[in-house]
Formats: sequence, structure tokens, C-alpha cells
Amino acid sequence: MTDPREDDLRTTYDAVEDELAKLTATEHAKQAERPGTRSHAALAHKAKDHAERLRQTATVEAQIADELEADPGRRPS
Repeated sequence: MTDPREDDLRTTYDAVEDELAKLTATEHAKQAERPGTRSHAALAHKAKDHAERLRQTATVEAQIADELEADPGRRPS
């Protein structure tokens, strides 16, 4: 039987990858816009939201990884 934390770690890893891809695409689109336009501002706001979700998801991923590293044999009850 696998540790459910390993599944959680994989899920958060995938979420980090997804948010990073979204942030990268948004930043690329933002760079194609002229600064000061509504479109540029909207993309900047969207990039900020993606960056915050990326930060939060990476924090959860790190916590789960630290937990597994500290006690790899523990089974949650």
C-alpha cells in the first residue's frame, strides 16, 4: 500500500508545473503588449495571480516533501 502523502506530493508537483506553465505563457503574452495598455495591465494582473498560486502550491509541495523526508515510513491514521 502506498503512502497517501506520495499521491499528494505528485498532485502538488503537477499543480506547480501547471501554474508555472500558465505564468510563463501569461508573461510571454504580456511582453508582446505595449506597456500602459489595458491589455498589458490585465495580463500583468493575471500573471500576478498565477505567481501567487504558484507560490502557495510550491509551499504545500515543500511541506509534504519535508514531511515525507522526515518520516518516510509513517502511515497517516
